[in-house]
Amino acid sequence: MSAFDDVFGNSLVNEGGWVLNTIVGDRGKQTFAGIARFFHPDWDGWKLIDSGDTSSDKLKQLTKDFYLAEFWLPLFCDQFPFKVSLQLFDMGIHSGKIPAAKTLQLTLAVSIDGLIGPKTIQAAKICDQIRFGAIFNAKRLRYLKKLDDWKKFNENWSSRIARQLEIGAA
Repeated sequence: MSAFDDVFGNSLVNEGGWVLNTIVGDRGKQTFAGIARFFHPDWDGWKLIDSGDTSSDKLKQLTKDFYLAEFWLPLFCDQFPFKVSLQLFDMGIHSGKIPAAKTLQLTLAVSIDGLIGPKTIQAAKICDQIRFGAIFNAKRLRYLKKLDDWKKFNENWSSRIARQLEIGAA
């Protein structure tokens, strides 16, 4: 198993698993394994889903490929210690890459520009990963509480962060 597989598996649990879902009031509309049709209408997996496939190995591989290309690689998760990647990847999926990158930089006390570069990567490599996870998730929670959707989704989002704290501390 690779670091990506482990981190992806964690976030897949947070996203509800291999499930086709529509949550009332969610801006993403219909989702599969956390991929929102509204935000990613051109994802190839929708063709399979629209034909009735919600469980094939091909669909699962398209899902993993999507998360690798859309979040893991652009956030440079392969450059970070495992527990930093675990937190960054999950927030990137949940809140977007730029908010995740800015939260990473805020936590590491480096310049905050939302662009991950050598200084951010180096700071992450030398940080205490357990402490990082606690501070990162505190800042993530503060970020989420400022969003208009907080009142609607606070219970689910708080549970997600609690799970991230537990996994990050293990």
